[in-house]
Amino acid sequence: LCHMANGSGGLHLPGGAVSADLRHKALVTDQKHPYTISLLERAISKGIDNEGKPLDPVMPRWQMTARDLHDVAYYVFTQLK
Repeated sequence: LCHMANGSGGLHLPGGAVSADLRHKALVTDQKHPYTISLLERAISKGIDNEGKPLDPVMPRWQMTARDLHDVAYYVFTQLK
């Protein structure tokens, strides 16, 4: 689990990348342009962050059904406090 079970991230990955904190404070409260569920879906599937910039290539671009993608983004957005 790159982002840890509680979403806190902080795992040092190959190439110097560090897994992001996926908790609500980091994604919404602490952001000038907060993530929304749609922006999380884009980050998960296309590797584009809330500012429209590419995520580190170490972050997989997940291919899944629209329903599964929405469910994952919804879970991250609402359950990781």
